[in-house]
Amino acid sequence: MRLTQLLLVSFVKKKSTPGLTYHGKNQKFKPVKVSQKMGAVNFLMMEEQNNRYLNNPYLTKVEEDAFGNDHPKKMEKQLAFYDMQRASRKFYSDRTLEEHIEDNLGKHRKWE
Repeated sequence: MRLTQLLLVSFVKKKSTPGLTYHGKNQKFKPVKVSQKMGAVNFLMMEEQNNRYLNNPYLTKVEEDAFGNDHPKKMEKQLAFYDMQRASRKFYSDRTLEEHIEDNLGKHRKWE
């Protein structure tokens, strides 16, 4: 009897997860590693630092307006370029819609 109990205790079947081990209803969760915790903490610290930089700008509003599209010299160059483009365009002489259609239809072509 004691031998039977000893053998039964030593040969107890281990309970296993039915189906896929890490998916579904009876899943086993992988333990969270220290490196994953440190990565999450570093990410949160980086986000906090970015928020601090965005909320406390280094440049004042006047200094910031001096760069980019608000810079006066850049605007002068753009306006000069636009004026040059307008001056170089060739405009057609005044024509009526009928003349335009006649030219596109080839009404004046000869069959020779």
